Amino acid sequence: MDELKQPTISTPTTSMTEEQIRNLIVETMLNYSGLMRIKSGNLQSGNFISGSTGWGLNASGVAEFLQGIFRGALSAATIDIGGADATSWHVDINGNMWWGNYTTYASALIKISNTGLINLGTKVSIDGPNERYIVNDGTNDRVLIGKATGLF
Repeated sequence: MDELKQPTISTPTTSMTEEQIRNLIVETMLNYSGLMRIKSGNLQSGNFISGSTGWGLNASGVAEFLQGIFRGALSAATIDIGGADATSWHVDINGNMWWGNYTTYASALIKISNTGLINLGTKVSIDGPNERYIVNDGTNDRVLIGKATGLF
């Protein structure tokens, strides 16, 4: 990691206005050779370009970093890894998981519900809590392996 350059810091005086103090703070930050800046209410690294380089925290609370290390818990309402293509993976706020380029759990072909129901495309469902394995042969005929508890 590069060593930080020590800035030249001017000493504020009691006769400075609030605006002069704000300008002094900005000037001091700029003396770090552009390592950090405040731009339109956003805190950014000097080389920040969204989706490309640097890091940023915007005024709405959205953070963008290349990588992160968390030594504690990470909590999120939803998780989307890989975007929205065939290789992506998602978890919604209820704990349902799915794979592929589907925007919702309900529309996904390959998914695992928060109750343990596993759907592998349109042909196979594994319902662990009810001890059922259902295979669709493609013509709406179904084969049930396990105990039946009603019509399916």
